[in-house]
Amino acid sequence: MIKPECIKKLKEVVDIVEVVSEYIPNIKRVGKNYFVLCPFHSEKTPSFSISPHHNFVHCFGCKYTADAIKFVQDIEHINYYEAVEKLAKKYNVQIEYVDEEQQKILKEKYDEAQLLTELLTNVAEVYHEILLNSEDAAEARRYLISRGVKQETVVKFKLGYAPDGDFISKNYKSIPKLAKYDLITLYKAGIINFSSKHSGIEKYDYPYDYFKGRIIFPVFNLVGKVVGFGSRIIPSKKVFYSDGNEPPVYINSPETPVFHKGNVLYGLFQSKEFIAKEKSVCVVEGYMDVLIMFQEGIKTVVAPLGTAFSEQQAKILKRFCEKIYLLFDPDEAGVEATLSAAKSIFSVGMYPQVVQIEQKDPDEYILQYGIDQLKNLITNSVSVVKHVVQYYSKNKPQFSVTEKISLLNKFIDMLNVVSNPVIKSELIKEISTELKIDEGVIRSEQRKYNKVYAKSVDVQNVISNKPYTSEEELLWICIHYPEVINEIDDEIFSHNNIYLEIFKTLKTCFLSSKDINEVVSQLQPPAKDIVIRLVFDTDRKIKITPSSLEKKIKELFTEIYKIKIKKRYLELKPIVEEMLQEKVVYNPQIINEFKQIVETLKLARR
Repeated sequence: MIKPECIKKLKEVVDIVEVVSEYIPNIKRVGKNYFVLCPFHSEKTPSFSISPHHNFVHCFGCKYTADAIKFVQDIEHINYYEAVEKLAKKYNVQIEYVDEEQQKILKEKYDEAQLLTELLTNVAEVYHEILLNSEDAAEARRYLISRGVKQETVVKFKLGYAPDGDFISKNYKSIPKLAKYDLITLYKAGIINFSSKHSGIEKYDYPYDYFKGRIIFPVFNLVGKVVGFGSRIIPSKKVFYSDGNEPPVYINSPETPVFHKGNVLYGLFQSKEFIAKEKSVCVVEGYMDVLIMFQEGIKTVVAPLGTAFSEQQAKILKRFCEKIYLLFDPDEAGVEATLSAAKSIFSVGMYPQVVQIEQKDPDEYILQYGIDQLKNLITNSVSVVKHVVQYYSKNKPQFSVTEKISLLNKFIDMLNVVSNPVIKSELIKEISTELKIDEGVIRSEQRKYNKVYAKSVDVQNVISNKPYTSEEELLWICIHYPEVINEIDDEIFSHNNIYLEIFKTLKTCFLSSKDINEVVSQLQPPAKDIVIRLVFDTDRKIKITPSSLEKKIKELFTEIYKIKIKKRYLELKPIVEEMLQEKVVYNPQIINEFKQIVETLKLARR
């Protein structure tokens, strides 16, 4: 377990605005806080709020709340220890643990991930050295040259070659970069496998390499560590299996603790800075497309790993850019892949465009016609709807009714994931124009399958939802001027359980740690929502002086006392009336209390 004082020190030095801005561009200052579009849900109006004073973020749309550690953990999809270590390195904070045994238990998964990424990065170096220097890789080098891949690209993307046979599993102990690892670790990293012809303990006596006779494409995470591999068989190595089946041209690493195909993108590590600068990205299908486009000057390019482009991959790209261009194969499979990818992109609130390349893959096109021609196609990209309709209308004067229904169903399926109302409206107009179907019909069909999506929240209305109650005014002071908390007694909030819970939590957590995140984490709505609203209302703080603060607290004490008196009056009035009507037993204590309250209220009106 990490020592609490280390976490406390890290939270004190971390700059939440700086941390968030590394992942989300276009942060804008509003008063003392900052706002940006939320990276965790689709929205049109920025509702993701950053409080530099409290080192705290909150989305008023999806209700996401986090400190810097949790934010990094969630946006990078890493565990708590990885997030702490990442921030500790950034802010030069030394991390210490309570004891070795606890460290071993709690960091087991983290240590495994670190070990596997270290191993995979070393394996990538081994494969890379073989491709560059080994005679065994001569054919692989010739193949890459035939595809137009230059030496600088081979080095930039750390391309490698896995030799025939079981090179790693047989020789790893004699390879300096791999000698310290064992077979089980190589297996967990997806480098080797064990023969399925054997079972039990004997199985582990028959290891074999996962990649053989293949060009290797290392897949990097965002910080430059290798998490897995893609691979392509060399044409001459395409020997049929003993069962007569043809080996797959491309295979990826198996799923491992550090490699999940739907959560990473090939080329993103090399392209991310260019994508963030240009605010756009080209999504292609193949490794070669990425390599050649990047090499020839279009450096904003990534590819999924041989699987459908996922919503998670769309979310990752949304952190870096505003526009996504799809460059998939110009055949029916490519059109279906475009529709599938578009659904993922629409679901995160972005609007994809399609770059139409006829009869060639992007890598072949740019090598034959040059970068300017491909840039021109990108500039003249079309909508997904137009692209799909144009493909299916080839060599047809018009669609039959059946064909229109089939295409409409494809588009309805796509519309169902669109959360942005403006995008949805534009899509419906496009579908209507391209298929010559009335918009009303499309909307009617879409409503049958319509899903409910959370609407974006107007943050300024949420924050300025005033007037506050007097109790909330006093809680606002406690949050922004915590030094007064000890001067306030719990009894002042005793008439309202929600306010009392908030105050007690402030008193026990916030006063000692000064960390509003601890308070928020211990509360549930509506108490949690009240605190968040008060945290982000910083405008009035500018207007308050020490003398006016003391005066304001006294005024609030008086107002809250009146509120409590009125509440008690309303509680007692029906009881007293029933006593006077002899419907319940007469209680002189309640009668006297009621009389005192009435007198107090009369005085208050004067």
